[in-house]
Amino acid sequence: MPMVAAVSANLAQGTATVVSHPSCADSLSVVQAFGIGSYSFLQWQDGNQDNPRTILVERDTTLTAYFVHNHTLSATSSNVDLGTTIGSGEYAHGETATMAALAKAGCRFAGWQDGCL
Repeated sequence: MPMVAAVSANLAQGTATVVSHPSCADSLSVVQAFGIGSYSFLQWQDGNQDNPRTILVERDTTLTAYFVHNHTLSATSSNVDLGTTIGSGEYAHGETATMAALAKAGCRFAGWQDGCL
């Protein structure tokens, strides 16, 4: 029976494990990757981003997990009596972040601290 292994490309960024091995009844295996700290799973070496991932094991197989550094973005209101913000959070490197300013009734959004509207 073929074997499957899951490994991390960088153990400081994350781990990978085989959740279930193939059996005599079926040749399916499930692998999963876990980011550590400010890292999150990006993809397997073949570009597949399913996590967990179910694979058909037809021969001995090793899957390598790659991770990406996350960034924390914060948007805050200079005066919560006039409005609030949404969109703060942790985002993977290269991921698009959407932030918005929500003015309360009778108020209008004047701009971000960096001068952008």
